[in-house]
Amino acid sequence: NYEGVLGTSIHELGHAWFQHIFASDELTYPWFDEGFTSYIEDWAKSEVVKNEPNNVNAWESSYQSYFYLVNSNLQEVPTTHADRYHRNISYSITAYSKGCVFVSQLGYIIGQENLQKTFKRFYKDFAMRHCTPQDFIRTAEKVSGMQLMWYLNEFMQTTNTIDYAIEKVEASGNKTKVTLKRIGRTPMPIDLLIIPNGKKPFSYYIPTAMTLGGKNNPFKNMERTTLKAWFWAHPTYSFEIDLPMSEIKNISIDPQEISADINRENNHYSY
Repeated sequence: NYEGVLGTSIHELGHAWFQHIFASDELTYPWFDEGFTSYIEDWAKSEVVKNEPNNVNAWESSYQSYFYLVNSNLQEVPTTHADRYHRNISYSITAYSKGCVFVSQLGYIIGQENLQKTFKRFYKDFAMRHCTPQDFIRTAEKVSGMQLMWYLNEFMQTTNTIDYAIEKVEASGNKTKVTLKRIGRTPMPIDLLIIPNGKKPFSYYIPTAMTLGGKNNPFKNMERTTLKAWFWAHPTYSFEIDLPMSEIKNISIDPQEISADINRENNHYSY
């Protein structure tokens, strides 16, 4: 059908960048080839075909494929050579979907504007060279001023997963104490949306200590408070909201659902 032909055409055109112009090794890093191409394919379909610019959920189908792979217990380490995967489904979803999620989620860590700047800087610095994923991450570090090699290691060199939960919400005098829990092994920064009763929503940002930095506020026209960094070795993290518990209607981890949290059901609290 038309949509299938269009999607394939956009995808193959995208290969002019990944891996052709960058001359990346598609056998050693299949996700760096197919995943990045899938990312710009969905980006193009969202902005050009559907006329939905700045749609942070344009890559949701890749997230769902990745979640399926995790739940099937068929994950294989993404550093596996492209010809040596035990199952084709493990290769396909890892290369195309998890690789796409890797890029989308990088935008969650460093900010969408910095992600676009990274693409442009990467083209300028590495066109016509035999680049590697380390080159791309190093470029993102230069653009964002953050440390990011941990992300490449955790998400594309292991089968570790992301899972954060709102473990407890309790009254603390005239304030509300919130305790978050890291269930998965992979650390992530946290965007936390607070919706009070009868007041404007606001957000909290909890950087992961491994980045040694933070991103700009992704919620335009919304007040944001940056809290102290969460160290990866600590399984829980607590802070207080300067409102009584009775005045808080909803709390949500990553309300835009850009982090590849494998269990989104424990990301919400409603009073």
